[in-house]
Amino acid sequence: MSRATMDRWSGFSAILLFVPSVLIFRWVNFTLSDDLHGWAFSLFGYTPIHPRFTFASFGVTAAGILMLAAVFCALRRPLWQGLMAGALFLLLVCAYLQVAVGDARLAIEAARQSDWFLWIVAGQSPGVRPETELWQKLAFDTVGDRLYAGWYYLGLGWYLGLLAAIAMFVAAGRAIDARYARRIATLTLVSTAVLALLFLERPFSAQRAFELAARAQADARYEDAINSYSSAMRLDPWYGFNPRIHERIGAAYTTLQRINEPDAVVYRSERTIDQYREDAAIGDLPRAIADYDLLSARDDAVGTVARWRAADVGVIYGLHLFQGGAFGPAVRAWEQVLQKDPDNWLAAYYLTIGYPQVGRYREMAEVSQRFIDDCADPVALGAFYLALGDAQTWLGTFGTAHEAYYKSYYYDYTFNQHGLSSLINP
Repeated sequence: MSRATMDRWSGFSAILLFVPSVLIFRWVNFTLSDDLHGWAFSLFGYTPIHPRFTFASFGVTAAGILMLAAVFCALRRPLWQGLMAGALFLLLVCAYLQVAVGDARLAIEAARQSDWFLWIVAGQSPGVRPETELWQKLAFDTVGDRLYAGWYYLGLGWYLGLLAAIAMFVAAGRAIDARYARRIATLTLVSTAVLALLFLERPFSAQRAFELAARAQADARYEDAINSYSSAMRLDPWYGFNPRIHERIGAAYTTLQRINEPDAVVYRSERTIDQYREDAAIGDLPRAIADYDLLSARDDAVGTVARWRAADVGVIYGLHLFQGGAFGPAVRAWEQVLQKDPDNWLAAYYLTIGYPQVGRYREMAEVSQRFIDDCADPVALGAFYLALGDAQTWLGTFGTAHEAYYKSYYYDYTFNQHGLSSLINP
């Protein structure tokens, strides 16, 4: 077998090796959930409830491009192999821009999970947990922030795809005339610039509208401010899903005495929550939750924000009850949060702390196992496996408990002293 033939089939095999990688590895690294592997990352946007596999996904599309490139490599068509490398690079750029600025729901979910993770990783009992702002401190305030933060959430599948694109282009560039290689590179870069322009034009326009709205509100031109905020939300759904924007609009409506507007209700509810943080008393937190529950029936951005905030405030309310020794009401508050927001990791985590206080060990085991099955973070896995071990110990199934303690320490062996001591003598 000649050297050229060996190189051709080696390249064919190397390209095919990347196919399963872009399918099974995650393209988006959610902090907690084991989600959005290549074959599940839809081309048409993220939804919390989605199929585990879809042909209309970035991973499947990337795999198709790689298989075509492998065929062109086997047929000694380096020019077409280079074009496939460019196509794969464009797909990867599209995926990055979708994570950063193109899919507001995905960005919100990623940010919420990061916020929940900060609470879980602290590993403290709710009785000594300091009260802080539960809603995430988003690092997406400007388009530049969002572009930078987008890189943080890119997963291994995305990077392996990038490696494959670069390797295919380099191999093709060495086998064709330099002029054609430059043309492919130029075409790819120009297409990338056009794609970026398409993704970024509306977010930049929305950012400008938001700046105009903030300036108008500061100048007491409230109608102009409301119109500019609304324009920003139309241009970029990210603003529509940010509760602080609705709070700003609500403040303007309240000043204009239009207190029944949905955004005005958001503003009053957030004022109630702010008052709670100042005096550390429950006050009207239940009323704020009730107001958000009413708004959550709306089928628009305000309704979506209300559902998220009702869940977030419910967790705060449960924490306050727990601190006061009202363990039963605290557990009920967290259970209500989980009913409204089934994927609320923070409510589930606090339920594993609250359930043993009311003797509900079986439910403790069930909620722990449910979130273990969908967890990708080692610290959170350690916490939930530890809770599962405790629940099984109280239920008298010591073998299962010992296995759970082992897995708890296996995943989180840094500061997991409880898991280690329980593993040695559960």
